[in-house]
Amino acid sequence: MTPSELGRDLGSNVVSTLSLHHWGDPVSVLDEIARVLRRPKPADGRPGGSFLIFDLRRDMALPFYLLLWFATHRVVPRALRRVHEPLGSRDASFTPLEAAHLAGQSRLAKWRVTRGPLWLTIEGSLD
Repeated sequence: MTPSELGRDLGSNVVSTLSLHHWGDPVSVLDEIARVLRRPKPADGRPGGSFLIFDLRRDMALPFYLLLWFATHRVVPRALRRVHEPLGSRDASFTPLEAAHLAGQSRLAKWRVTRGPLWLTIEGSLD
Protein backbone atom coordinates (compact mmCIF):
# COMPACT_ATOMS: atom_id res chain seq x y z
CA MET A 1 0.00 0.00 0.00
CA THR A 2 1.38 3.40 -0.93
CA PRO A 3 0.82 6.54 1.13
CA SER A 4 -1.54 7.96 -1.50
CA GLU A 5 -3.73 4.84 -1.15
CA LEU A 6 -4.28 5.54 2.53
CA GLY A 7 -6.30 8.67 1.90
CA ARG A 8 -6.60 11.69 4.16
CA ASP A 9 -8.31 12.50 7.40
CA LEU A 10 -8.19 8.88 8.62
CA GLY A 11 -6.80 8.50 12.09
CA SER A 12 -7.49 9.81 15.54
CA ASN A 13 -3.96 9.12 16.79
CA VAL A 14 -0.50 8.40 15.47
CA VAL A 15 2.10 6.98 17.85
CA SER A 16 5.71 6.23 16.97
CA THR A 17 8.18 4.80 19.46
CA LEU A 18 11.94 4.61 19.03
CA SER A 19 11.82 4.93 15.25
CA LEU A 20 12.39 8.63 14.42
CA HIS A 21 16.14 8.10 14.15
CA HIS A 22 15.53 5.37 11.51
CA TRP A 23 13.48 7.58 9.15
CA GLY A 24 15.42 8.45 6.00
CA ASP A 25 13.47 11.69 5.49
CA PRO A 26 11.90 12.69 8.82
CA VAL A 27 10.16 15.80 7.46
CA SER A 28 8.35 13.71 4.82
CA VAL A 29 7.19 11.27 7.49
CA LEU A 30 5.95 14.15 9.67
CA ASP A 31 4.13 15.55 6.62
CA GLU A 32 2.52 12.13 6.09
CA ILE A 33 1.38 12.11 9.73
CA ALA A 34 -0.23 15.53 9.18
CA ARG A 35 -1.91 14.23 6.02
CA VAL A 36 -3.51 11.12 7.50
CA LEU A 37 -4.60 12.56 10.85
CA ARG A 38 -8.26 13.40 11.25
CA ARG A 39 -9.11 17.06 10.72
CA PRO A 40 -11.21 18.78 13.38
CA LYS A 41 -14.88 19.45 12.62
CA PRO A 42 -15.98 22.00 15.24
CA ALA A 43 -19.56 22.03 13.94
CA ASP A 44 -19.83 18.32 14.75
CA GLY A 45 -17.82 18.61 17.96
CA ARG A 46 -15.20 16.30 16.46
CA PRO A 47 -11.64 17.07 17.61
CA GLY A 48 -8.67 16.71 15.32
CA GLY A 49 -6.25 13.82 15.56
CA SER A 50 -3.21 13.82 17.79
CA PHE A 51 0.32 12.49 17.45
CA LEU A 52 3.13 11.36 19.73
CA ILE A 53 6.61 10.57 18.50
CA PHE A 54 8.89 9.14 21.19
CA ASP A 55 12.60 8.53 20.63
CA LEU A 56 16.01 8.58 22.27
CA ARG A 57 17.86 11.87 22.41
CA ARG A 58 21.49 12.10 21.37
CA ASP A 59 22.32 14.60 24.12
CA MET A 60 20.98 12.39 26.91
CA ALA A 61 22.31 12.82 30.42
CA LEU A 62 25.71 11.24 31.05
CA PRO A 63 24.51 8.48 33.45
CA PHE A 64 22.10 7.22 30.77
CA TYR A 65 24.78 7.37 28.09
CA LEU A 66 27.06 5.29 30.33
CA LEU A 67 24.26 2.81 30.92
CA LEU A 68 23.75 2.42 27.14
CA TRP A 69 27.51 2.09 26.66
CA PHE A 70 27.65 -0.66 29.28
CA ALA A 71 24.63 -2.43 27.78
CA THR A 72 26.13 -2.22 24.29
CA HIS A 73 29.49 -3.62 25.36
CA ARG A 74 28.54 -6.06 28.12
CA VAL A 75 24.86 -6.97 28.34
CA VAL A 76 23.10 -7.25 25.00
CA PRO A 77 23.34 -10.33 22.79
CA ARG A 78 26.37 -10.59 20.53
CA ALA A 79 24.27 -9.97 17.40
CA LEU A 80 23.28 -6.57 18.76
CA ARG A 81 26.84 -5.80 19.82
CA ARG A 82 28.03 -6.46 16.26
CA VAL A 83 25.74 -3.71 14.99
CA HIS A 84 26.61 -1.39 17.92
CA GLU A 85 23.16 -1.44 19.51
CA PRO A 86 21.64 0.10 21.55
CA LEU A 87 24.34 2.81 21.55
CA GLY A 88 24.10 3.09 17.76
CA SER A 89 20.47 4.21 18.08
CA ARG A 90 21.53 6.92 20.50
CA ASP A 91 24.24 8.04 18.08
CA ALA A 92 21.71 8.27 15.24
CA SER A 93 19.06 10.08 17.26
CA PHE A 94 18.31 13.79 17.39
CA THR A 95 18.66 16.48 20.04
CA PRO A 96 15.48 18.26 21.15
CA LEU A 97 16.56 21.35 19.18
CA GLU A 98 17.05 19.25 16.03
CA ALA A 99 13.67 17.57 16.56
CA ALA A 100 12.04 21.00 16.87
CA HIS A 101 13.72 22.06 13.63
CA LEU A 102 12.35 18.97 11.85
CA ALA A 103 8.82 19.57 13.18
CA GLY A 104 9.06 23.22 12.18
CA GLN A 105 9.83 22.23 8.60
CA SER A 106 6.83 19.90 8.43
CA ARG A 107 3.12 20.49 7.84
CA LEU A 108 2.37 19.78 11.49
CA ALA A 109 1.06 23.08 12.83
CA LYS A 110 0.53 22.52 16.56
CA TRP A 111 3.45 20.63 18.04
CA ARG A 112 5.87 20.79 20.93
CA VAL A 113 9.05 18.98 21.82
CA THR A 114 9.40 17.70 25.36
CA ARG A 115 12.56 16.34 26.95
CA GLY A 116 13.22 13.49 29.31
CA PRO A 117 16.60 12.44 30.69
CA LEU A 118 17.25 10.06 27.77
CA TRP A 119 14.28 10.61 25.46
CA LEU A 120 12.37 13.30 23.63
CA THR A 121 8.87 13.54 22.26
CA ILE A 122 7.29 15.49 19.46
CA GLU A 123 3.62 15.74 20.29
CA GLY A 124 0.58 17.73 19.35
CA SER A 125 -2.78 17.73 17.64
CA LEU A 126 -4.64 19.13 14.68
CA ASP A 127 -7.10 21.02 16.95
